[in-house]
Amino acid sequence: MLSERQRLGLLTQARSRGLNRGIISKIYLTTTSHVMSLELDTHYMQCALEAAELAEKYGEVPVGAVLVLNKQIIGSAYNQTLTQCDPTAHAEILLLQQAAKQLKNHRLVESTLYVTLEPCLMCVGAMIQARIKRLVFGAYDTRFGVITMQWSLLKGQNHTFDFTDGLLAEICAEKLQKFFKHKRHCTNVIA
Repeated sequence: MLSERQRLGLLTQARSRGLNRGIISKIYLTTTSHVMSLELDTHYMQCALEAAELAEKYGEVPVGAVLVLNKQIIGSAYNQTLTQCDPTAHAEILLLQQAAKQLKNHRLVESTLYVTLEPCLMCVGAMIQARIKRLVFGAYDTRFGVITMQWSLLKGQNHTFDFTDGLLAEICAEKLQKFFKHKRHCTNVIA
């Protein structure tokens, strides 16, 4: 939410540009809703980070995800490729499966998926099939991430979704970097 000082600053700027009171009110409402949306996105991403901690606890790559519908978390999952011996058991896939079963519908229309790492092609394909409305991800994946590097390939699909990238990116990336650094250290000690 905007502080009184920020609100007054916006109003002063708007008045100095000659905007009338109605336009100023719209600017304030738009800015306020953006700030509130960012606060909600941050909260849900922190929930995804909590799921990532569970993955790490079980020796999995620490990627977590949550699915939100009507401002309610309807599911949470984390990577389980090792524990399930399943290369497709990414957090996003498990989450979409869980949510579809819970809602008794394979279409997850109007939902937002929050995940700590930029999704791979397989996961993006599943999101397209599930018809999610929006994706929010944290850390960028320069090797397998498909959103920032190859989004243009996906634009011709029968369904696409909006996305917000880089939310809490540093925190999400640091979690992954620490995990892999620890893995490399343990491998070197054993060898």
